[in-house]
Amino acid sequence: MRTPERLSLFAALTTAFTSNLLAETYVVPTIDYPTISSATAVAEPGDEILLYSGTYTSEDGSAIASMPSGVRLAAFAGGPIIFDGEGQHRGIHVLNTGSGTVIENISFRYCTGPTEGVNGGGAMYATNAEVTISYCTFYGCWARE
Repeated sequence: MRTPERLSLFAALTTAFTSNLLAETYVVPTIDYPTISSATAVAEPGDEILLYSGTYTSEDGSAIASMPSGVRLAAFAGGPIIFDGEGQHRGIHVLNTGSGTVIENISFRYCTGPTEGVNGGGAMYATNAEVTISYCTFYGCWARE
């Protein structure tokens, strides 16, 4: 006979198992996801966005990337991944994210906070965020006051 405890355990295990099976991987740049923002717009917790090697810059004058909660952003294949702020833009904006948000193997170069609006944060501006940063390098980045 199934007890409520066994049913609850079964439901929890089923949810955990199927959520990993439903995770998506988005590769940038590709025909379907030509930009980082096109991938972050559809990514959900548990998904990952993998970047081909290259230099990424701001697409619209804001941060190079805005991270959704619970998403992993990392390198897809060999070669460097560089977020170049060109001395004018922030690298990544991380706002209101929960656990599982990961940024790894990215080099941040010449990133700075904006001159208007929310100041601070050069390579990264994180607020109300839980984010893991691994194997990243920072060169020539600064925050504005």
